[in-house]
Amino acid sequence: MTIEERLGVLEKSVRHYRILVIGLVLALAASVWAGPLLVSCVRAGGKGKDIEKTIRCQKLEVVDDHGKTRAVLEVDSDGTPSLNFYDTQEKVRAGIEVTKLGSAIFLFGDQGEKQAQLQVNKDWPALFISDARGEKRAILGLDEGNPFLTLFDAQKKERVKIVVSGEGSALGLLDAQEKIRAFMAVDKKTPALELYDGQGKIIFQKP
Repeated sequence: MTIEERLGVLEKSVRHYRILVIGLVLALAASVWAGPLLVSCVRAGGKGKDIEKTIRCQKLEVVDDHGKTRAVLEVDSDGTPSLNFYDTQEKVRAGIEVTKLGSAIFLFGDQGEKQAQLQVNKDWPALFISDARGEKRAILGLDEGNPFLTLFDAQKKERVKIVVSGEGSALGLLDAQEKIRAFMAVDKKTPALELYDGQGKIIFQKP
């Protein structure tokens, strides 16, 4: 083998080892970058995989296969934690939040308006039902342990009120000006019925 041939073989070997060294450097760099990330999420141990038990962050977004946001867990600027769920159009459809006053679950309509709200606060638990405009139409709740149901018209006026207490039950019917026009109650002794005119005067009473 001539000197020229030996130099050619040596040059090929140098190129081969140079490529090998570059590959090893790149692999080492990738392992340094990805290693802590993989270890922080999944750790091998025992018979299975030991999943990291705690993730600390202020906001967590979950997306679908198309990259659309479907759920958001966050704590806002005033310290209120919330969890919201979105449809395929990324419109919010349901939510949960905890405030200083209590906790609440929300269900939203097609236009993003709240149509149902279940809340528990320091005073009383209640279920609110709203129409497609987001206007309150019904409340079912507890007031000092007494269940009640209130119905509203499209103008947000209170029209029907039902209350059950330790003394009995009562039904009130109101006009468009929220004046009582009919009242029926059943207590421990006897039922009663009262009808009123537009000025609030009794026009019928029994007994």
